[in-house]
Amino acid sequence: MVPLINIRVPKLPDSVTAAKISNIHVKEGDFVELDGRLLDIETNKVVLEITAADCGVVKQLFVSLNDEVESEQMVGTLVPEPVDSDRRLGAESQTSNDSTIDENIRPASPNQSSGLGWLFITLAIGAAILVLL
Repeated sequence: MVPLINIRVPKLPDSVTAAKISNIHVKEGDFVELDGRLLDIETNKVVLEITAADCGVVKQLFVSLNDEVESEQMVGTLVPEPVDSDRRLGAESQTSNDSTIDENIRPASPNQSSGLGWLFITLAIGAAILVLL
């Protein structure tokens, strides 16, 4: 049996007593890739992304939108699974057929992400605009 990967809130600074779930990007049963965005948590100062520590399937989520969470709290589990070409093709074709843009997705600030992250976001937005045309 493959061990589950715990999805946890990152360690929050001592000055932050709690945070809330501000966005949920996946549901149970969804396949996610390494570093895929799972949840956003919001403190009084910043929005943080919780990303996948490995490729796999979201087994359980223990939180709902607007739930309060604490530092390093377990919020779900992930079943690790290698990326196979069929699953990747299915996810890509599903994404390319979706012509809506989720307005709730907020990119991390430039101070928190690498230039490659911004490049990816820019390319994704450009592709979505081309699909709409």
